Amino acid sequence: MELCKAAIGRRLRAMREAQGLSQAEVARMAGLGRTAYVQYETGVHLPQPEGAVALCMALGYTMDWIYRGETFGMPLGLLSKLARDEIPSEP
Repeated sequence: MELCKAAIGRRLRAMREAQGLSQAEVARMAGLGRTAYVQYETGVHLPQPEGAVALCMALGYTMDWIYRGETFGMPLGLLSKLARDEIPSEP
């Protein structure tokens, strides 16, 4: 399965917005540069494993959520925040 940068970016944006965070806040919390995070969210670049792990550790995401859109293992509190919006998946 080819990774879709745009779908990954949509998931990252949906989660960030559901948590009421800015791009700068997410980047800071995960120890990433703001520019790098913005490029992930806008689909310019795929998150490298180190960046994805940092997002998972800081914000409760899972690698399966970031790369595949799978919700298994995601904290229920995060999923409930997404429930009011459609969870973005692969096109």
